[in-house]
Amino acid sequence: MECTGPTAELGRRARARLVGSARGSGFRMPETLLSYAQRFLAGGGADVKPPSPVLVWEAPPAEDLDDDEQMLTTAGHRLDRPRAGQALVFEIQKRGEKSNPFLDSITVGRTTNNDVLIDDHSVSRFHAYFKKDNQSGLWKLVDASSSNGTWVGPLKLRPGVAEMVRDLLMLRFGDVEVRFMLPESFTAMLRDLMTAPR
Repeated sequence: MECTGPTAELGRRARARLVGSARGSGFRMPETLLSYAQRFLAGGGADVKPPSPVLVWEAPPAEDLDDDEQMLTTAGHRLDRPRAGQALVFEIQKRGEKSNPFLDSITVGRTTNNDVLIDDHSVSRFHAYFKKDNQSGLWKLVDASSSNGTWVGPLKLRPGVAEMVRDLLMLRFGDVEVRFMLPESFTAMLRDLMTAPR
């Protein structure tokens, strides 16, 4: 059930404070795809790859969003969910400081102690985690007993059971659908984005 009125506004303000405190602690917030592409390619050209895979969260068209979903920020705060026609990029990387006890995993959730913070009500505080197999180099995703489930493609994960994640596969955390991209694929997408006719 979605909260409306004063209760919803208090929740938005609390979320804005949470995101603001995350910025102050050196937490890496997601970037829009276009700003990431401009910054990334300006720094090294088409031969440079990001150091890790990424998750790309694309927004549905504006007509699919209700007014509440379009206005989730307050003045002076960065948008932490994609706007219509945009996408956000999350790097799948372990944060430098010891923010959670999962030192060998990259955690996903809606609180700032996760390595990947997805600010959406359908995402659990600690929703899931990624693990990289050091021998094969392949990535796996594990649901952490989330309230609204984790999917790899069409497969809903059972809590605690690792599932292989392939390049360009759609993943879902609660209601949030993202595309998993290895550095090579993401670099190719950035190059295409930057060279596309405008």
